[in-house]
Amino acid sequence: MSATATDLHTADAQPHPTRAETNAANAQHSTGPTSQIGKDRVKFNALKTGLFARTVVLPHEDLDAYEYIGAYLTEQWQPRTHRERELLVTIQSATWRRDRAVNLESGLFALGARKHLEEIGEKFSDHTTSVQYSLAEAAAYSTNVRVFDQLWRQEGRLNRMIDRAERELKALIAERPLQPEPAGEAAPQPTEQPTGQPAPKPANPPTGFVPSAFPKNMPKFSGPQAKEHRRQWLRKHSPSNIA
Repeated sequence: MSATATDLHTADAQPHPTRAETNAANAQHSTGPTSQIGKDRVKFNALKTGLFARTVVLPHEDLDAYEYIGAYLTEQWQPRTHRERELLVTIQSATWRRDRAVNLESGLFALGARKHLEEIGEKFSDHTTSVQYSLAEAAAYSTNVRVFDQLWRQEGRLNRMIDRAERELKALIAERPLQPEPAGEAAPQPTEQPTGQPAPKPANPPTGFVPSAFPKNMPKFSGPQAKEHRRQWLRKHSPSNIA
C-alpha cells in the first residue's frame, strides 16, 4: 500500500467533529468588540427608525426631554403602588415613541417635497408656491405610501397603548383606600351655628341695646349719649345695677 493510501486510510479512521464543535471552534476566531466603546458602537447596528428598539431613547435623542415626560406624569398621577408606576413608564415610553413616529412622518414629507419641488415647479409654474409645495408633498407621499402606512399604524398602536394604560391607572386610583387624617390635627370647627340652637349674644351689645338684666321699667335710650343716659338713670333709680 502506498504512503498516500496509508495517509487517506488514517484520515478516514479519525472521528469527524460535530457541527456544534465546529461552530464553537469558529466562534473563537471572532468574538466581537471587547472594549466598552466598541460595544456601545455596535449595539445599535440593527436599529433603523427605532420604533421597535428596546432602548427607548436613541443615542441622538434628548434624554432630558424623555425624563421630563416622566416627571410630568409622576406629578400628574402621583403613583403609589408598583403597578401604578409600571403604567406610568408605559405611558412615558409610548408617548416618546409616538412623538418619534410623528417627527419621522414630518421629516419624510419635508425631504420628499424638497426632492420633487423642482420638478413640480417646472410642470406647474403657473401655480403659487404654496400650491407647488402641496403637490410636492403629494408626490412624496405617493412614492413612500408603504412607509407612511407603517408610521400611521405605529402611531395608532401607541395611542391605543397609552389609552389602555391611562384607563387602568384611573381605575386603580379610584379604588385607592381613603387615607386617615394625620394624628394630632383637630377636626375643623363649623363656622355656622347648628340649626335649632340660639346664636350666642355678643359680649358688648351695640349702642342702644338693653340687656335683659336691666330693670324692665328702664326706658330705651338711643343716640350717641345712650350709654351715659342709661348710667344716669340706673344711678338714680338703682345704683346697685350700674353696668
